[in-house]
Amino acid sequence: MLRVVVAEDQDVLRFQLVDLISTLDEFEVIYSTNNGNELFHLLKKYKPDIVITDIDMPGMTGVEAIKALREEIPETEIVFISSFNEFIKQAVKLYAFDFIEKPLCTTRLLETLDRIKKRILTDDKLIEFKFDRSIHLVKASDLFYVEAYKKKTIVVSDKGEIESTYSLKKVEDLLEEDYFFKSSRSHIVNLKKVRGIEPVSRTSYQINFENKDLVAYLSKNRYEEFRSSIKKYF
Repeated sequence: MLRVVVAEDQDVLRFQLVDLISTLDEFEVIYSTNNGNELFHLLKKYKPDIVITDIDMPGMTGVEAIKALREEIPETEIVFISSFNEFIKQAVKLYAFDFIEKPLCTTRLLETLDRIKKRILTDDKLIEFKFDRSIHLVKASDLFYVEAYKKKTIVVSDKGEIESTYSLKKVEDLLEEDYFFKSSRSHIVNLKKVRGIEPVSRTSYQINFENKDLVAYLSKNRYEEFRSSIKKYF
């Protein structure tokens, strides 16, 4: 089930949203609220898969609540619903999945939720990594990067680090999702988890992730393709 939080200060619309989402397979509204302060606390505590939020609400605005917590909930998909389209630029900066103007078009919302569902469920594909006689299963969406190490690979994910007997080429063949990018001869990175790059030499960049302790590397000759590829996810 995909866990959803709804925030909307208009009671009638909020009830409509909750009722609509409750009819959908694989979606569950875990909480709804009519103000930004409670939205902030709900997101911090429950870290839902999806949040559908108005912008202009009592207390904090929807934008303020999301902005304050975005680093803590990087995987949460955000859908803004508002009459104020001047907030679209802020929504983009917060990596919102969609911005739907009021009056609400339910067809548009249903299409957006369907796209989110496909994206999240595709991300949950399990990848099998072998090491000696052991098998490690890792969700594709949990991967940060894979690094070549001698004739093996180091696999780094939300669950930690493991060593696999697979070569980097073998791993590249396993990772069919288009959000994986071979950034250098030694690294394959998950573009969805990248948070920035910085030059470290004339020929390479350091790739930084949402986990600030992790780094991978980007070859200068792959820079333009990297920029083009990562735009799909931000």
